[in-house]
Amino acid sequence: ARDILPRLHRAGEAAKRAARGETDRVEVGFVSAVLSPELVAVFTGFGKRHPSVRLQLHDLLPSDQLAALGRGELDVAFVGVAPERLPAGLTSTPWREEDLLAFVPPNHPLAGRKELRLSELADEPFVMISAEAAPSFVSLLHRLCLAEGFRPRVVQEASRAQAVAALTVAGAGVAILPASLDRITGNGLPLRLRLRKKATLVHSVVHAAKPSEPARAFLEGL
Repeated sequence: ARDILPRLHRAGEAAKRAARGETDRVEVGFVSAVLSPELVAVFTGFGKRHPSVRLQLHDLLPSDQLAALGRGELDVAFVGVAPERLPAGLTSTPWREEDLLAFVPPNHPLAGRKELRLSELADEPFVMISAEAAPSFVSLLHRLCLAEGFRPRVVQEASRAQAVAALTVAGAGVAILPASLDRITGNGLPLRLRLRKKATLVHSVVHAAKPSEPARAFLEGL
């Protein structure tokens, strides 16, 4: 019963905005390289549940998404790996887990394997996303490699994951990327850690600790 008055007030405000020609909207950042069926389902599901709210999508690097959040230009940011520290007023919500794959050149001796252990890549040249573009993801990769007893020898970097995957096909080196990138190049192999544990990452959504009403409705659909 206590919720009735706030709901009526919000409904009244929404009606006033509609009468003035204004439309509620949610500004959402995401990385197109990892646009998955799960993320598409989130977008389409929100549109069906809230047809009066406009969903504005922005394809941005994780670092650019965080900067836009800080400027108040985004409501929600699908940044992939959540930063260890966030500015005051922002928080992160785990969304889904995704496998990490080893991307190797097609003519590489390891290319025919059904799966790889991360330690088998210790002596290989690595291609990576730049730390400036995706600092938290790069930090995760370095931690995984260190846990396997080596530091990756990075020979080339790119700001976009698609470019990293393409560089592996071109023979520039090996890479560790989300499984969703395999649909682009088709050269990803299942990756195992010690004790045959799968290598994974947890996708997180960063947003204001006190989101707007439309943003809250979007987050409730995750």
